[in-house]
Amino acid sequence: MIRVRWNNRKCEVGFSVGCNADLEKWDNENQRVRYNTTHKVGGKVYVARDINNRISQFLECIEESFTEYGVHSQIPTTKELKELVNEKLGRIEKEIVVVGSIEREKSFREIFNDFLEVCSIERSWSESVHHKYVQVWNQLNSCDPDISLVILDENKMTELKKCYVKNGYRNRTTVKQFRILKSFLRWIAANGYLVGQGVLNCKVNLTVTKKKLLF
Repeated sequence: MIRVRWNNRKCEVGFSVGCNADLEKWDNENQRVRYNTTHKVGGKVYVARDINNRISQFLECIEESFTEYGVHSQIPTTKELKELVNEKLGRIEKEIVVVGSIEREKSFREIFNDFLEVCSIERSWSESVHHKYVQVWNQLNSCDPDISLVILDENKMTELKKCYVKNGYRNRTTVKQFRILKSFLRWIAANGYLVGQGVLNCKVNLTVTKKKLLF
């Protein structure tokens, strides 16, 4: 269970990550299970890698959600945070309406345009938030003008990171741009599109001095 407290501890939300860990194999300092450990809880077996990846995925979505509200200088309610995080994780199923028996497959660009149109309304985006996503989209296409959802895989994500480094982007900026891109890709996955294996869990692996956050 991941618990998030913010607004001077007035707000609190708990998220179940969907797997259990053996308390004796928990690393309190790093807030992760110890590496190379196996956890048998409630008749189910989990390995450390899967548990830690799941925790990291939740924390990344939580941080993305606070960032989205932060650009509006707003503080989310407990309901708003829970809904946005679950949406990013693909836990909220959206109604899919099929028109006709045959429908042309949308291009990557068309999917991105749908994302901008839907989320700008649902999340009350400002012009600056809209610009951040367009900027990341342009950077992705600058790295590979022929990019498509079909060829977007972990290797392409690595190529994109190299493009940022080559063009002199700071590590913190590169990590932030990847976080924005993954937010879009999670929306894609949540809406029934197939995202390449390893893309959402791809690590930037760039050293960034962490800022202290008080929730």
